[in-house]
This record gives sequence, structure tokens and C-alpha cells, in this order.
Amino acid sequence: MDTVSVFKALGDPVRLRIVSLVASAGELCVCRIVEQLDLDQPVVSHHLAKLRQSGVLRTRRCGKWIYYSIDPAVIRSCVLDPISEMMRSPGKQAVYDSECCIDECEGKVQ
Repeated sequence: MDTVSVFKALGDPVRLRIVSLVASAGELCVCRIVEQLDLDQPVVSHHLAKLRQSGVLRTRRCGKWIYYSIDPAVIRSCVLDPISEMMRSPGKQAVYDSECCIDECEGKVQ
């Protein structure tokens, strides 16, 4: 799994909603996801496949049902860790501490 594919998968509003539903429930069957989204099952399955391919979701089969859950290791390594690293990167404070063009901007805003 790479960060770009994870963010691409999360960049779609339907997939982001699916991730939110699954995260809040801990684990959901595809039939429950379909019910919550009010979309056709093939459409939901397409989005679930994208989320599985990116590594965001993992599956567990129980009989004929497939249950989906978030893969916390992927979220941590591809989303949380890179964002944390960006926030700790050297030079960040210098960018935020500079005066920038505040005086120029304030004069233009009416």
C-alpha cells in the first residue's frame, strides 16, 4: 500500500462515507453498507473493491457474507504518520512566523 493510492481511494465522497460507516461500526457487512448508502449493490461493491485494493479496508468472510473493517496499520502508515511527519518537519515554524504579505493583503481587502 502506498500513500497516494490510499488518498485516491479516500478522495471519493462515496468511499469516504463507506470508511466513516465502517469506522464507526468497527465492522460492517456489505448489506448494511448498501442499506446506509441507499445505492445499488454493484455500485457499493465497486467502491468497496477500490478501498480493498488501496488497503484501507480488510475483509472477513463468514459463510456467504463478507464483513469489512478498517485496516488501522494502513491508515496509520499512509495517513497519520505522513501528516505527523509534515507537521514536525524543519522550517515549518519559520513559514508560519513570517509576516508574509499581511499588510499588502489587508490593504486590498475591502
